[in-house]
Amino acid sequence: MTYAFPVASAAMWVATLLLPTTTDRLRGALGFPAFLLGIASVPYLPGFRGPSLTVWISAALLLLGPGMLLLAVWGARRLLHPLVAAVSLLAGTAAVVAAWPTLRQGGVLPAVLTAGAIGLGAWLAWLVGSMVGLGRLVRRLGARLPAPRGRHPWAVLVLAAGAMGVRLAAVVWPLWVLSWQPVGVGVGVLCLAWAAATGRPRLALAAAALAAAFSSIDQLDAGWLLLTVAALADRNRAWVMVALAPFGLYLALPVLLGAEVVFTVLLMWLGTILLAVLAAGAEDGASPSR
Repeated sequence: MTYAFPVASAAMWVATLLLPTTTDRLRGALGFPAFLLGIASVPYLPGFRGPSLTVWISAALLLLGPGMLLLAVWGARRLLHPLVAAVSLLAGTAAVVAAWPTLRQGGVLPAVLTAGAIGLGAWLAWLVGSMVGLGRLVRRLGARLPAPRGRHPWAVLVLAAGAMGVRLAAVVWPLWVLSWQPVGVGVGVLCLAWAAATGRPRLALAAAALAAAFSSIDQLDAGWLLLTVAALADRNRAWVMVALAPFGLYLALPVLLGAEVVFTVLLMWLGTILLAVLAAGAEDGASPSR
């Protein structure tokens, strides 16, 4: 039933965008990185026969996406139009149906418990980070650095140009690009970490584009290109970034997961942190448009 994943992903994203406030939409999208990572891991599961921790984790990731969406719907229920609530529930149901073969293979209860453990661990990590003042430390450091200026901050342009340069270099020197893959994806992870800490979505997309550019040298996948275009989208046309980013990740993640497992997990984890930071900023009245 893997053919249902594109439908479920699109339905979840549409339902997320229909939520009434920016904070609700960002909260609804919190589980989307986990859901995409779960989709990317499905092709690797047939080698695992019977229940295993690998299958449980994959099933848990597939549950986190619709789970976070439905939690956001529940939190915004007083402001929701009945039609929006119906679409959101339909999207959550479609995601669970798409994930059912993986859930059945690993066991529903272990998957639910694993999803709960992952969510609890993320919440505890957030509490610890808040207690030790990591956010204040990052803001102080960011205040000492030059602020982004112009339509496209220089860091975004550099990373986007790097992604395009890597893809061109892969045509002429594929083995050279492959040899630098761990370094290139690692740089993307570090840049995305800074983007997540400072709440800069376009910088995060450019970092993901750079990482995705190193993910494959034997096929011209469009994931890195969609992420690059999303990163360079004009601030007045944020819908371009919102529309292209999920599909770019959807295309890039399976190839990237096959190339660099640990770095891919870190990218999705940092992407979730970015969404949480933006949600907190939107709730406080800050603008998440950088």
